[in-house]
Amino acid sequence: MTSKRRLDSWLLLWAGATLALALAQEWYPATVELVRRGKTIVAQQQTPESFFAAEFGDIVVGQIEAIEQGVIHLKGRGAYWTNAETRIQRQHRQARLEEFEVGEWVELVFNSDRKNDAGQSFVMRLVPLSKSAEQSVEKRTKYNYAVMSDAKRVKVTFGQDATAFGHLVLVDQGLEELILLTDGIARLAGEGDTERLEVTRKATPNSVEIQQGRSRAFGTELLYNNETGEASVSGPIKLERSGDKPLSGSANALSYNVDDETLLLVGQVRLVQKDRTTTAQSAVVREKDGVAFLYGTPQAPVSSESKDGKVRGARLKYNLDTGDVVVLEGIQGEFQD
Repeated sequence: MTSKRRLDSWLLLWAGATLALALAQEWYPATVELVRRGKTIVAQQQTPESFFAAEFGDIVVGQIEAIEQGVIHLKGRGAYWTNAETRIQRQHRQARLEEFEVGEWVELVFNSDRKNDAGQSFVMRLVPLSKSAEQSVEKRTKYNYAVMSDAKRVKVTFGQDATAFGHLVLVDQGLEELILLTDGIARLAGEGDTERLEVTRKATPNSVEIQQGRSRAFGTELLYNNETGEASVSGPIKLERSGDKPLSGSANALSYNVDDETLLLVGQVRLVQKDRTTTAQSAVVREKDGVAFLYGTPQAPVSSESKDGKVRGARLKYNLDTGDVVVLEGIQGEFQD
Protein backbone atom coordinates (compact mmCIF):
# COMPACT_ATOMS: atom_id res chain seq x y z
CA MET A 1 0.00 0.00 0.00
CA THR A 2 1.31 3.41 -0.94
CA SER A 3 1.97 5.93 1.81
CA LYS A 4 -0.53 8.81 1.81
CA ARG A 5 2.02 11.22 3.24
CA ARG A 6 2.28 14.11 0.81
CA LEU A 7 5.51 15.67 -0.39
CA ASP A 8 7.18 17.76 2.29
CA SER A 9 9.48 18.96 -0.48
CA TRP A 10 6.66 20.64 -2.42
CA LEU A 11 6.39 24.39 -2.46
CA LEU A 12 3.10 25.21 -4.17
CA LEU A 13 1.85 28.71 -4.82
CA TRP A 14 -1.28 29.75 -6.65
CA ALA A 15 -0.43 33.35 -7.49
CA GLY A 16 -3.95 34.69 -7.75
CA ALA A 17 -5.00 38.29 -7.41
CA THR A 18 -7.07 37.57 -4.29
CA LEU A 19 -4.14 35.89 -2.55
CA ALA A 20 -1.77 38.68 -3.53
CA LEU A 21 -4.08 41.31 -2.06
CA ALA A 22 -4.64 39.34 1.10
CA LEU A 23 -0.96 38.75 1.79
CA ALA A 24 0.78 41.93 0.83
CA GLN A 25 -1.45 44.27 -1.18
CA GLU A 26 1.18 43.86 -3.91
CA TRP A 27 2.08 41.03 -6.26
CA TYR A 28 5.65 39.82 -6.65
CA PRO A 29 6.37 37.54 -9.63
CA ALA A 30 8.14 34.26 -9.05
CA THR A 31 11.43 33.88 -10.92
CA VAL A 32 13.84 31.05 -11.62
CA GLU A 33 17.38 31.90 -12.71
CA LEU A 34 20.18 30.06 -14.49
CA VAL A 35 23.62 31.56 -15.08
CA ARG A 36 25.89 30.89 -18.05
CA ARG A 37 29.23 32.64 -18.53
CA GLY A 38 28.12 35.78 -16.72
CA LYS A 39 24.73 35.95 -18.44
CA THR A 40 21.53 35.34 -16.51
CA ILE A 41 18.67 33.34 -18.03
CA VAL A 42 15.46 34.11 -16.17
CA ALA A 43 12.00 32.50 -16.30
CA GLN A 44 9.43 34.87 -14.80
CA GLN A 45 5.69 35.15 -14.20
CA GLN A 46 3.98 38.05 -15.95
CA THR A 47 0.56 38.37 -14.30
CA PRO A 48 -1.02 37.72 -10.87
CA GLU A 49 -3.30 35.13 -12.51
CA SER A 50 -0.36 32.89 -13.40
CA PHE A 51 0.36 29.56 -11.71
CA PHE A 52 3.66 28.65 -10.08
CA ALA A 53 4.87 25.44 -8.45
CA ALA A 54 8.31 24.22 -7.39
CA GLU A 55 9.53 20.76 -6.40
CA PHE A 56 12.79 19.67 -4.77
CA GLY A 57 14.48 16.28 -4.54
CA ASP A 58 17.75 14.35 -4.41
CA ILE A 59 19.68 12.96 -7.35
CA VAL A 60 21.11 9.47 -7.59
CA VAL A 61 22.94 8.08 -10.62
CA GLY A 62 23.11 4.35 -11.18
CA GLN A 63 22.78 1.35 -13.43
CA ILE A 64 19.43 -0.41 -13.58
CA GLU A 65 19.63 -3.85 -12.01
CA ALA A 66 15.94 -4.72 -12.24
CA ILE A 67 12.48 -3.22 -12.69
CA GLU A 68 9.75 -5.11 -10.82
CA GLN A 69 6.14 -3.97 -10.45
CA GLY A 70 7.03 -0.32 -10.74
CA VAL A 71 10.05 -0.54 -8.44
CA ILE A 72 13.46 0.38 -9.87
CA HIS A 73 16.52 -1.36 -8.46
CA LEU A 74 19.86 0.38 -9.04
CA LYS A 75 23.09 -1.58 -8.61
CA GLY A 76 24.53 -0.75 -5.23
CA ARG A 77 22.14 2.23 -4.81
CA GLY A 78 18.95 0.67 -3.50
CA ALA A 79 15.36 0.49 -4.76
CA TYR A 80 12.85 3.25 -5.54
CA TRP A 81 9.11 3.13 -6.26
CA THR A 82 7.16 4.84 -9.02
CA ASN A 83 3.56 5.66 -9.81
CA ALA A 84 1.60 7.69 -12.36
CA GLU A 85 3.01 10.94 -10.92
CA THR A 86 6.59 9.96 -11.76
CA ARG A 87 7.93 12.00 -14.69
CA ILE A 88 9.61 9.50 -16.98
CA GLN A 89 11.30 11.04 -20.01
CA ARG A 90 13.48 10.28 -23.01
CA GLN A 91 14.83 13.07 -25.20
CA HIS A 92 12.69 15.52 -23.23
CA ARG A 93 9.50 13.65 -24.08
CA GLN A 94 7.19 11.53 -21.95
CA ALA A 95 8.22 7.87 -21.91
CA ARG A 96 7.17 4.61 -20.24
CA LEU A 97 9.09 2.71 -17.59
CA GLU A 98 9.05 -0.32 -19.89
CA GLU A 99 11.32 1.55 -22.31
CA PHE A 100 14.21 1.37 -19.83
CA GLU A 101 16.43 -1.71 -19.83
CA VAL A 102 18.54 -3.60 -17.33
CA GLY A 103 22.10 -2.29 -17.46
CA GLU A 104 21.10 1.21 -18.59
CA TRP A 105 22.59 4.17 -16.70
CA VAL A 106 19.99 6.66 -15.45
CA GLU A 107 19.60 9.88 -13.52
CA LEU A 108 16.93 9.28 -10.89
CA VAL A 109 15.41 12.01 -8.72
CA PHE A 110 13.76 10.83 -5.51
CA ASN A 111 11.90 12.23 -2.50
CA SER A 112 13.18 10.62 0.69
CA ASP A 113 10.22 12.03 2.67
CA ARG A 114 7.74 10.00 0.64
CA LYS A 115 8.18 6.26 1.16
CA ASN A 116 6.10 3.17 0.52
CA ASP A 117 5.50 0.41 3.08
CA ALA A 118 8.81 -1.21 2.07
CA GLY A 119 10.66 1.97 3.04
CA GLN A 120 11.60 2.80 -0.57
CA SER A 121 11.77 6.47 -1.64
CA PHE A 122 9.44 7.82 -4.30
CA VAL A 123 10.80 8.48 -7.82
CA MET A 124 9.96 12.00 -8.92
CA ARG A 125 11.84 11.93 -12.23
CA LEU A 126 13.67 9.34 -14.33
CA VAL A 127 15.79 10.07 -17.41
CA PRO A 128 18.66 8.31 -19.23
CA LEU A 129 22.08 9.58 -18.20
CA SER A 130 23.20 11.80 -21.06
CA LYS A 131 26.82 12.12 -22.20
CA SER A 132 26.92 15.79 -21.23
CA ALA A 133 25.52 15.02 -17.78
CA GLU A 134 28.27 12.49 -17.03
CA GLN A 135 30.65 15.35 -16.23
CA SER A 136 28.23 16.68 -13.61
CA VAL A 137 27.63 13.46 -11.68
CA GLU A 138 29.80 14.47 -8.73
CA LYS A 139 28.94 18.17 -8.90
CA ARG A 140 25.18 18.17 -8.29
CA THR A 141 23.18 16.08 -5.83
CA LYS A 142 20.09 18.28 -5.41
CA TYR A 143 17.28 18.69 -7.93
CA ASN A 144 14.94 21.65 -8.49
CA TYR A 145 11.89 21.65 -10.73
CA ALA A 146 9.75 24.74 -11.40
CA VAL A 147 6.53 25.12 -13.38
CA MET A 148 4.93 28.36 -14.57
CA SER A 149 1.68 28.53 -16.50
CA ASP A 150 -0.29 31.53 -17.74
CA ALA A 151 -2.93 32.04 -20.41
CA LYS A 152 -1.33 35.47 -21.01
CA ARG A 153 2.16 33.92 -21.42
CA VAL A 154 5.27 33.55 -19.28
CA LYS A 155 8.55 35.27 -20.13
CA VAL A 156 12.08 33.87 -20.41
CA THR A 157 14.96 36.32 -20.89
CA PHE A 158 18.38 35.32 -22.23
CA GLY A 159 20.76 37.91 -20.80
CA GLN A 160 19.99 41.42 -22.09
CA ASP A 161 19.65 40.43 -25.73
CA ALA A 162 16.72 38.10 -26.34
CA THR A 163 13.33 37.35 -24.79
CA ALA A 164 10.97 34.44 -25.35
CA PHE A 165 7.29 33.95 -24.47
CA GLY A 166 5.01 30.93 -24.09
CA HIS A 167 2.07 29.71 -22.02
CA LEU A 168 3.96 27.00 -20.12
CA VAL A 169 7.53 26.95 -18.75
CA LEU A 170 9.21 23.90 -17.20
CA VAL A 171 12.63 24.39 -15.57
CA ASP A 172 14.69 21.27 -14.75
CA GLN A 173 17.82 21.77 -12.65
CA GLY A 174 19.31 18.33 -12.39
CA LEU A 175 22.62 17.13 -13.80
CA GLU A 176 21.60 19.23 -16.80
CA GLU A 177 19.89 22.60 -16.51
CA LEU A 178 17.02 22.82 -19.00
CA ILE A 179 14.19 25.24 -19.77
CA LEU A 180 11.25 24.08 -21.86
CA LEU A 181 8.92 26.79 -23.18
CA THR A 182 5.78 25.54 -24.89
CA ASP A 183 2.00 25.71 -25.06
CA GLY A 184 -0.10 24.10 -22.36
CA ILE A 185 -1.33 24.51 -18.81
CA ALA A 186 -0.39 23.48 -15.26
CA ARG A 187 -2.75 23.17 -12.30
CA LEU A 188 -3.38 21.36 -9.04
CA ALA A 189 -5.71 18.37 -9.36
CA GLY A 190 -7.35 16.36 -6.61
CA GLU A 191 -7.86 17.27 -2.99
CA GLY A 192 -6.15 16.61 0.32
CA ASP A 193 -3.89 13.56 0.23
CA THR A 194 -4.67 13.01 -3.47
CA GLU A 195 -3.66 16.53 -4.51
CA ARG A 196 -1.07 16.51 -7.30
CA LEU A 197 0.52 18.73 -9.89
CA GLU A 198 -0.91 18.16 -13.36
CA VAL A 199 0.97 19.49 -16.42
CA THR A 200 -0.48 19.29 -19.93
CA ARG A 201 1.83 20.13 -22.84
CA LYS A 202 0.55 20.96 -26.33
CA ALA A 203 2.50 21.26 -29.58
CA THR A 204 0.86 24.34 -31.09
CA PRO A 205 2.44 26.14 -34.08
CA ASN A 206 3.37 29.80 -33.45
CA SER A 207 2.66 29.46 -29.71
CA VAL A 208 6.27 30.28 -28.75
CA GLU A 209 7.76 33.67 -29.61
CA ILE A 210 11.40 34.78 -29.39
CA GLN A 211 12.34 38.44 -29.77
CA GLN A 212 15.73 39.94 -30.56
CA GLY A 213 16.03 43.57 -31.62
CA ARG A 214 13.65 44.20 -34.53
CA SER A 215 13.27 40.48 -35.22
CA ARG A 216 10.53 38.21 -33.94
CA ALA A 217 10.38 34.48 -34.59
CA PHE A 218 7.49 32.12 -33.86
CA GLY A 219 7.69 28.37 -33.39
CA THR A 220 6.10 25.39 -31.67
CA GLU A 221 8.41 24.69 -28.72
CA LEU A 222 11.67 26.05 -27.27
CA LEU A 223 14.22 23.95 -25.38
CA TYR A 224 17.18 25.71 -23.77
CA ASN A 225 20.21 23.73 -22.54
CA ASN A 226 22.40 25.75 -20.17
CA GLU A 227 25.35 23.42 -20.80
CA THR A 228 25.51 24.35 -24.50
CA GLY A 229 23.94 27.80 -24.37
CA GLU A 230 21.60 26.86 -27.21
CA ALA A 231 17.87 27.52 -27.30
CA SER A 232 16.38 25.28 -30.00
CA VAL A 233 12.96 26.14 -31.42
CA SER A 234 11.01 23.51 -33.32
CA GLY A 235 9.13 24.59 -36.41
CA PRO A 236 7.50 25.51 -38.56
CA ILE A 237 9.26 28.84 -37.98
CA LYS A 238 7.75 32.18 -38.95
CA LEU A 239 10.05 35.23 -38.96
CA GLU A 240 9.11 38.93 -38.88
CA ARG A 241 11.35 42.00 -38.82
CA SER A 242 10.12 45.59 -38.55
CA GLY A 243 11.67 48.68 -40.14
CA ASP A 244 11.40 50.91 -43.20
CA LYS A 245 11.59 47.76 -45.30
CA PRO A 246 9.79 45.08 -43.27
CA LEU A 247 10.95 41.51 -43.77
CA SER A 248 9.10 38.22 -43.40
CA GLY A 249 10.49 34.73 -43.54
CA SER A 250 10.15 31.06 -42.73
CA ALA A 251 12.29 28.01 -41.93
CA ASN A 252 12.00 24.48 -40.60
CA ALA A 253 13.77 25.16 -37.28
CA LEU A 254 15.61 27.87 -35.37
CA SER A 255 18.19 28.11 -32.61
CA TYR A 256 19.43 31.02 -30.53
CA ASN A 257 23.01 31.05 -29.21
CA VAL A 258 23.30 32.85 -25.87
CA ASP A 259 27.08 33.26 -26.11
CA ASP A 260 27.36 34.96 -29.51
CA GLU A 261 23.75 36.27 -29.57
CA THR A 262 22.88 34.96 -33.03
CA LEU A 263 19.83 33.31 -34.56
CA LEU A 264 20.35 30.27 -36.77
CA LEU A 265 17.61 29.40 -39.25
CA VAL A 266 17.77 25.88 -40.67
CA GLY A 267 15.95 24.08 -43.47
CA GLN A 268 14.08 25.68 -46.41
CA VAL A 269 14.95 29.21 -45.33
CA ARG A 270 12.93 31.85 -47.15
CA LEU A 271 13.21 35.64 -46.71
CA VAL A 272 10.86 38.11 -48.43
CA GLN A 273 11.49 41.87 -48.40
CA LYS A 274 9.45 44.03 -50.79
CA ASP A 275 10.13 42.61 -54.28
CA ARG A 276 13.14 40.49 -53.22
CA THR A 277 12.80 36.80 -52.36
CA THR A 278 15.80 34.90 -51.04
CA THR A 279 16.05 31.17 -50.34
CA ALA A 280 18.79 29.16 -48.64
CA GLN A 281 19.54 25.99 -46.70
CA SER A 282 20.50 27.93 -43.56
CA ALA A 283 21.03 31.48 -42.33
CA VAL A 284 22.88 33.09 -39.42
CA VAL A 285 21.14 36.31 -38.37
CA ARG A 286 23.25 38.91 -36.55
CA GLU A 287 20.51 41.27 -35.45
CA LYS A 288 22.82 43.78 -33.75
CA ASP A 289 24.77 44.23 -36.99
CA GLY A 290 21.65 44.24 -39.15
CA VAL A 291 22.96 41.45 -41.40
CA ALA A 292 22.36 37.80 -42.16
CA PHE A 293 24.72 35.27 -43.76
CA LEU A 294 22.94 32.72 -45.91
CA TYR A 295 24.37 29.34 -46.89
CA GLY A 296 23.59 26.85 -49.62
CA THR A 297 25.07 23.75 -51.21
CA PRO A 298 26.40 23.05 -54.71
CA GLN A 299 23.13 21.26 -55.46
CA ALA A 300 20.97 23.95 -53.85
CA PRO A 301 22.79 27.31 -53.79
CA VAL A 302 21.49 30.44 -52.13
CA SER A 303 19.17 32.26 -54.53
CA SER A 304 18.07 35.89 -54.29
CA GLU A 305 15.67 37.26 -56.88
CA SER A 306 14.21 40.74 -57.43
CA LYS A 307 12.78 42.70 -60.35
CA ASP A 308 16.36 43.51 -61.38
CA GLY A 309 17.43 39.90 -61.72
CA LYS A 310 18.64 36.85 -59.81
CA VAL A 311 21.92 36.05 -58.09
CA ARG A 312 23.05 32.68 -56.74
CA GLY A 313 25.98 31.52 -54.70
CA ALA A 314 27.25 29.23 -51.97
CA ARG A 315 27.35 32.04 -49.40
CA LEU A 316 25.56 35.38 -49.40
CA LYS A 317 25.54 38.44 -47.14
CA TYR A 318 22.12 40.05 -46.68
CA ASN A 319 21.56 43.58 -45.32
CA LEU A 320 18.40 43.27 -43.23
CA ASP A 321 17.69 47.01 -43.25
CA THR A 322 18.06 47.73 -46.98
CA GLY A 323 17.55 44.31 -48.58
CA ASP A 324 20.88 44.58 -50.46
CA VAL A 325 22.74 41.32 -51.08
CA VAL A 326 26.38 40.49 -51.75
CA VAL A 327 27.46 37.05 -52.91
CA LEU A 328 30.60 36.10 -50.98
CA GLU A 329 31.29 32.74 -52.57
CA GLY A 330 30.38 30.91 -55.80
CA ILE A 331 28.67 33.80 -57.57
CA GLN A 332 26.22 33.22 -60.43
CA GLY A 333 23.88 35.83 -61.86
CA GLU A 334 21.07 36.64 -64.23
CA PHE A 335 20.19 40.32 -64.68
CA GLN A 336 17.46 42.23 -66.53
CA ASP A 337 18.46 44.63 -69.30
